[in-house]
Amino acid sequence: MKDPKQVIAKNIRYYMEQNGKSRNDMCKALNVKYTTLADWVNGKTCPRIDRIEQMAAYFGIEKSAILD
Repeated sequence: MKDPKQVIAKNIRYYMEQNGKSRNDMCKALNVKYTTLADWVNGKTCPRIDRIEQMAAYFGIEKSAILD
């Protein structure tokens, strides 16, 4: 079974790359600290569901695209 933190991290990195968004762009849009976003992107921690919903809205995707 895959580690959910790693799956989410991979998907966040993918959508950031696809949309040409930097970590700083994401921090401003989601109103999170750089270290928090870094932990998500590196698979150290998982964002809360409300943050996942914010990211999905930001990228214009379904939240399941970040979770699966």
